[in-house]
Amino acid sequence: MAKVNVIFDTLEKVKNFVRIMSTLNGEFDLVNGNFMVDAKSILGILAIDFKRTLELRIIKSEDDVDFILAQISDFIA
Repeated sequence: MAKVNVIFDTLEKVKNFVRIMSTLNGEFDLVNGNFMVDAKSILGILAIDFKRTLELRIIKSEDDVDFILAQISDFIA
């Protein structure tokens, strides 16, 4: 499992992040304190305080971690 911090400051960035994550094969979670949501779920992300730094957990993926990080580089905190 790999972890990286991400942050969003607008709803548009959340939409773009979910769009990118939805193209990737694997299981990804976003964690904010005691809350964990599916990183491919826009409703899940909107349910937590997405303007704070969140931890993206790459649980399992068919894609290379470096490839995933390159895809989401605009969101890495």
